[in-house]
Amino acid sequence: MSLPTNSDSMKNPVTEFSASGTLGDVFIVFCKLCGYHKRTGKHVRLHRYSRFPELDAPIGEFFDLIPYIEYVTPSHVVGSDINSIEDCKRLGEPHVSEFWDGDGRGNFTDDPEDVVFEPFPSIELQPEELPSERLKVGIQLFSGKVGGNFKGFSLRWITGLRRWLPESEVDVYLFGVEGVYSRKKVEKLCHENKIVNLVGQLDFVDWLRHIKAMDFFITPEGFSSFFAMSQKVKTLVVYVDYGMIGRIHPEWRKENIFVSAGWRNIGSRISNRLFRAVKGRYPFLCPVKPEIVYSMIHSKFSYINRRELHMYWFKKYLRAYNHESE
Repeated sequence: MSLPTNSDSMKNPVTEFSASGTLGDVFIVFCKLCGYHKRTGKHVRLHRYSRFPELDAPIGEFFDLIPYIEYVTPSHVVGSDINSIEDCKRLGEPHVSEFWDGDGRGNFTDDPEDVVFEPFPSIELQPEELPSERLKVGIQLFSGKVGGNFKGFSLRWITGLRRWLPESEVDVYLFGVEGVYSRKKVEKLCHENKIVNLVGQLDFVDWLRHIKAMDFFITPEGFSSFFAMSQKVKTLVVYVDYGMIGRIHPEWRKENIFVSAGWRNIGSRISNRLFRAVKGRYPFLCPVKPEIVYSMIHSKFSYINRRELHMYWFKKYLRAYNHESE
């Protein structure tokens, strides 16, 4: 994507900034560059320094939607993450941190002047038109990279959650890319539980359009959670990294729900590290009981047909009671 030139560039001068990290980190930076553009009217040229040059493609696709930001490709490949003030000072452009408030936390330089976080940036992207009038609940199967910061839901947990959501009231959509979970298991999950299977079916931009069309979105921490919250989609975020909370803007906290994966004690941390060393990923997530997630969704949408839901509960517990009595 190219920026305006000649007389246009005189009206909209370009400022150079740098960022580091992955897609989620860059989205936090985008929100701040949006605030910078609103304050100053200036266009931005963004340089990325990272160990993950393969992310240039989706990051570039995202910034193609933003007319006032040019994302420079290829990114600058570095041997390790930018993680110190000294690293930031060696960059050719002012560095924008991954924290919403611009505080470098003693490890990074503070954000440049006029770089202020915009929690609800306008993105020129229409939500997907979905035919059903029922409540639309999206589940992001996983985020991150296998061998790195992968975080993915247990298929059994998704099955349990779907059984709490009445089919007459709620459509469930499953998002993700192929190659991590068994395709046959995912197809079986969706077929048996009447879930719309979009795993491996969408390109990057279509994925974003579908997320914008959701009424409620369930996702591990990362880009998908940041994007959904920024577009005012009510979101349940399951986080593993407790430092992630420091990246969440107060406006995002008001309307969304944050749940820990529950890996805080020493035993779980040791077992997770061993699991990750063997499997190249964290264990699958079963963050909270599905009925609790159901209650969270129900509390956010008072227009769900209460009588339908009460009958659903009654039938569910009656079946369980009859099963135990046999």
